[in-house]
Amino acid sequence: MFFQFLGDGLLNSKGEKHRRQRRLMLPAFHRSQMTGYGRSIVESAAAIQWTDGEVRDVGSDMMTLTLNIVASTLFSSNAEQDAKSISEAFGELTRQVNRLSFPNAK
Repeated sequence: MFFQFLGDGLLNSKGEKHRRQRRLMLPAFHRSQMTGYGRSIVESAAAIQWTDGEVRDVGSDMMTLTLNIVASTLFSSNAEQDAKSISEAFGELTRQVNRLSFPNAK
């Protein structure tokens, strides 16, 4: 059931379709790209503003950091303003996939 939600992408495909999709993605993971990704990850982490003694929702903060890194590295974009709504939507999607995949779980 879970794989139905992933569609017919790289994770689910086989044979020639998998090879074709993998070849399309390879340039994004070439060694020459890694320096730029590393720089973007460090910049995103350094931009976090925490204060000593402050109580934080670390799960939410890490989700925001992850979304910012993905947006900047894969899409050359900034997700800062949309991170909360993306995080909430992803959380709801995860809950619904789990509910459908494991209907008897509580």
